[in-house]
Amino acid sequence: MIKVLAIGNTLMTDDGVAVYVVRELTKRAINNESHIEYIIAETDAMYAYNQISDQDIIILVDAIIQDEEIGYIKVYNLEDISKNTFSNKTNHDSDVLHLCRLYNKNIKGYLIGIKVEEINFGLGLSNELTKKFIDLCNEIEKIIKAISEGFVNA
Repeated sequence: MIKVLAIGNTLMTDDGVAVYVVRELTKRAINNESHIEYIIAETDAMYAYNQISDQDIIILVDAIIQDEEIGYIKVYNLEDISKNTFSNKTNHDSDVLHLCRLYNKNIKGYLIGIKVEEINFGLGLSNELTKKFIDLCNEIEKIIKAISEGFVNA
């Protein structure tokens, strides 16, 4: 089973971008995607951890902070992140991954990071991400499909 977990806080502007994207992808999901489960984990690392089993391919979707254009999408292999070769670029990835390491859960999969404009108290996305929202959803949907078909190199 492929499990797509949205990580983020919708009360912190762009930090919630993954939640909004995965909600949209859930609406788009068609019946023949029974091998993909969409999960809104938000910032609850223990809830996210409890949704994962060793047999799953995990796709974490989260806001990232790095020197790229707003709306830039980067795919990271969780194996690289789990080996601590990854410098933290999100506010949340270490929480879920830390629990997996702590409890010896064998995880495999990817982090899809979305470069955000701002993370502040507030509802909704920044103007720049709002403009790019449909394109973000389309691109992430393609990435998830490629992962499900085994065609992704992170």
